[in-house]
Amino acid sequence: MRECIFMAAFSQDKIRRIVSDMEHKSWKRKNNTGVPEEVIHHPGAGVEVPLLHFPLLEKTGIVKEGFTTRLGGVSEGIFSTMNLSFTRGDEEEAVRENYRRLASALDVDYDKFVFTDQTHTTNVRKVTAEDA
Repeated sequence: MRECIFMAAFSQDKIRRIVSDMEHKSWKRKNNTGVPEEVIHHPGAGVEVPLLHFPLLEKTGIVKEGFTTRLGGVSEGIFSTMNLSFTRGDEEEAVRENYRRLASALDVDYDKFVFTDQTHTTNVRKVTAEDA
């Protein structure tokens, strides 16, 4: 299985709205496989990292995926708690710890994460094992 992770940060209220809206769409599958499931991961003693998982993506065997909820991290103040941005003013070590918690929750190797800057272009960067 390739270790690819799709992440997006949402507040708990937004997650509830998204899931609620999805549950009322006519295209929803009868067995709810198209709807994200919230799973609370316990990567360490006393640590809880809630992630949204899409069973259909996981079943492909191609990716490991999880969408963060901004909960379960160590960032403080306006960045609390699962901030995953190095460019907004948060402490770098806090962001790195958040990524370590995420990696542990997804059972992937933090040292193999590849970081890049998001740009609003049509450019695509292919990431391979050599980039890790």
